Amino acid sequence: MTKQNNFFKRLIEKLVEDEYRIDFFFFFIAITNVIALLVSSFYNYLQSNAHIATFNLIFAGSCLLIILFGYFLKRFRHFIRYVFVIYLIVMSGFLLVMGGPEQTLLYWVLILPSFSYIAFGLKLGNIGTFSVLILILLFYWTPVGNLVLGPTMQTAISGIKLRFTMIYLICALFGSTSEVIRYLYASHSNLIKEQLEYSLLHDSLTNVANQRYLEKYIETTKALSAHGESLLFGCLFIDIDNFKIVNDEYGHLFGNTVLCRIADILSSKDEAFVCRWGGDEFVVCFRGTSEEKLDEYANYYRQTVAIQKFIEFPDFKTTISLGVKSIYVDEHFNFSKVLEIADREMRAEKHNSKMLSNKL
Repeated sequence: MTKQNNFFKRLIEKLVEDEYRIDFFFFFIAITNVIALLVSSFYNYLQSNAHIATFNLIFAGSCLLIILFGYFLKRFRHFIRYVFVIYLIVMSGFLLVMGGPEQTLLYWVLILPSFSYIAFGLKLGNIGTFSVLILILLFYWTPVGNLVLGPTMQTAISGIKLRFTMIYLICALFGSTSEVIRYLYASHSNLIKEQLEYSLLHDSLTNVANQRYLEKYIETTKALSAHGESLLFGCLFIDIDNFKIVNDEYGHLFGNTVLCRIADILSSKDEAFVCRWGGDEFVVCFRGTSEEKLDEYANYYRQTVAIQKFIEFPDFKTTISLGVKSIYVDEHFNFSKVLEIADREMRAEKHNSKMLSNKL
């Protein structure tokens, strides 16, 4: 029972996604349509309606081809969806013209709006639904009907065409309304999902990447290298100098302001992937950047941070220490080792800065 519940739960979650939902209902409706046409063909054959039985077989065969093309030609599935909508419009036109015994075939046309919106969404659903509505108006309410409908069919529908048209309009209204509601719900759910994913991968204070996102970035870098791209990977390990004193003397709120300002400076280079490693430490990664360019970035960051001014405390100045490491990404690539070397260089720079400051 639990397995069944989990299966239906996963299915419902997937059906919220447009592509999966459209594919699922495309095949479901197409297969159901083939089965219904085959049953109808057999029934009409028994009732000696050979012409209707023959047309049903033709439509069933055409629908089966669409199913096969949709299954095997996945690259053209979007185009095949349009073909299927055209198929449904043509089949609906046939049902409107033929009517069937006691006009029973017309009832199948009434389910088209629901099928169209469920299977294809608002855009294709509107195309299918309103194309058939145009056929209804042409065949039943204009002189065109005299050309396509026989006298018997015209007499048969004279008493029901108003009710049939109104019911179809109501079905179209309910179908489009339900699809709009579903679309709004799905959009809201996707927005919440995106916000959740963003919060899981970004630091809440500085809005730069967190360690979880950095891990994904490294995995992507390895994957690019595995596909034949020779990448020179650069890493900067950055620490804000004397940040504890900033918090103690100026307050934690101002400390947060400093962190955000430095995060913005680090992110000012489009090619930089910036991660807040923790506390006052940042990791900045670059793909395909030479050692010379990496040194330029390091100097830019040092100089830009050093000249920053803050409205809250105009005389306040801060600096950063950083370590630099670049390496080609190959099968032996180990980011932890790269980070360890960059961290060691950063600490050495910080130590040298303190020694120089003490001498001065």
